[in-house]
Amino acid sequence: MPQPVYREAVRMLVADVGYQEASKRTGIAYGTLRQWANRGKWNVMRPHSQAVTAVTKAPADAHADILREHGEATKLALSAAARRGAEHLASAAPSAIVKSHHALRNITAAGSQLHGWEAKNGPAANVMVNIALLGVEPSSVQVQGEIVDCDT
Repeated sequence: MPQPVYREAVRMLVADVGYQEASKRTGIAYGTLRQWANRGKWNVMRPHSQAVTAVTKAPADAHADILREHGEATKLALSAAARRGAEHLASAAPSAIVKSHHALRNITAAGSQLHGWEAKNGPAANVMVNIALLGVEPSSVQVQGEIVDCDT
């Protein structure tokens, strides 16, 4: 059964996605939306413009669906970009990977957040490195994150 709709909710949907998409999502004819806009002067703020009509889907539900679809499309596009970046770095020479370690860290972090790797596998294990074994001057080393002294 069609349900009543508040024109103000429809106006907000039209302002966000346009007349065509709002018409398609709510089932309200494109011409009807244009007439409402002209009669209601939607470009001017008007409180309580809540005339009722019958629609197949509530504007708030249509709006939520659009935002969900945009989120999925964004997730897919970012996933494809992370994959291309990872494949490019995987085929690079080791010296090039060292030079672009910031890119590798960013791609890994983006992939982890996008795909929820930490949620699936738990947080990454902490690593302790004895700098003296690496032959590196300790004062030249920079550490990121929390430092825990295990000897105490």
